[in-house]
Amino acid sequence: MASGNVMTTRRGERDQASLQRRLEVLKLPVVPLERHGFLTPADCADMEREPEAVGVGPDGTAFAVWSHRTASRRKQVTWHAGGNGVRIVGAIDVETDLRVSFVQPLPEGRVLLVAARAGSGVTNGEVWTYDGDLEHRGHLGDAIEELQTTPSGKVWAGYFDEGALGGSGSEGHGLARFNQDSGVRAPSTTS
Repeated sequence: MASGNVMTTRRGERDQASLQRRLEVLKLPVVPLERHGFLTPADCADMEREPEAVGVGPDGTAFAVWSHRTASRRKQVTWHAGGNGVRIVGAIDVETDLRVSFVQPLPEGRVLLVAARAGSGVTNGEVWTYDGDLEHRGHLGDAIEELQTTPSGKVWAGYFDEGALGGSGSEGHGLARFNQDSGVRAPSTTS
């Protein structure tokens, strides 16, 4: 009988602690989410309606990569400004074999497309100009889980636990920064 009372007391203590946590959370400030609009390709007739990848740049501009309905290598990259609704600010058509997972802006009117998975030394990053010209391509490593760029053009990549990064095939885990000057060619060794 005594063990039943102990279990009831422990359960009651857990319930009381849970209630305290909930009450503390309810006191936290709340910021309402706001829908700004929907992203769409510039050429709705030829492009898939669901983007292959989306990203937001440091200034809040939204980017999307759209696959062509019939030509697998053809993709459209669009960038969108917020405000009252979302409007397309620009679009380029690119020809790439990448299975794009990430899209991020770079300075000087360039955009970075990156595939999350790539074998050792296999190209998984491309830099395109806003005119639709391929500037360069390279290897950012395998198993990329997160990717962001800074206003100055640094590229930060976070890897899965099995991630390998760098052009030399060296093993690495965690976070890597790539310089704008080297683009997607080699990881930076400085912080």
